[in-house]
Amino acid sequence: LPFVVNTERDNGFVAASSLAGGRLATDLADTPAAYSVLTREFIEALNITDLATAIEWTVNTNANTDNGALQNSQVNNLVTLSRGVTAGTPQRNFFPFGVNFDSYNLDRFDFSRGPNSILFGNGALGGSANVVTKQARFDRPFREIAASVGSWGNLRTTVDANQPLSRQLAVRANE
Repeated sequence: LPFVVNTERDNGFVAASSLAGGRLATDLADTPAAYSVLTREFIEALNITDLATAIEWTVNTNANTDNGALQNSQVNNLVTLSRGVTAGTPQRNFFPFGVNFDSYNLDRFDFSRGPNSILFGNGALGGSANVVTKQARFDRPFREIAASVGSWGNLRTTVDANQPLSRQLAVRANE
């Protein structure tokens, strides 16, 4: 199906496909671009909670705090730089949506680098960051509750529940 990233083929920390380059699910090995993916397993293993933290785990990309001088790609004073050039507005499912995404409802973070990122939605010369949201699954029901505790009073609890209702209808909720 067009405009759908299927994460079922992802295996642990290794992503298998992307929409990169043609808006159809394409194997990453066949994508002629500098493209990186942080899978759900990687996000959970490293307790990556938002886009700013995810940027620290991808290559040739960093986040700087904006002092008000830059306006492009500003997300809560977060400016994404890829290969030293300001990147495009962060995207959600390949549509511009400039916020520092929380990872509780995401399947993966995708990062395209360089000028060919214009092929991936609303790209820019420096690249772009995209998040892929969790989708209802038809293959199995599941419930997951996770909690983490960290320094400086950090407490995080997430809930993820999926229930197939028929072959063509399923419901998923995450909080």
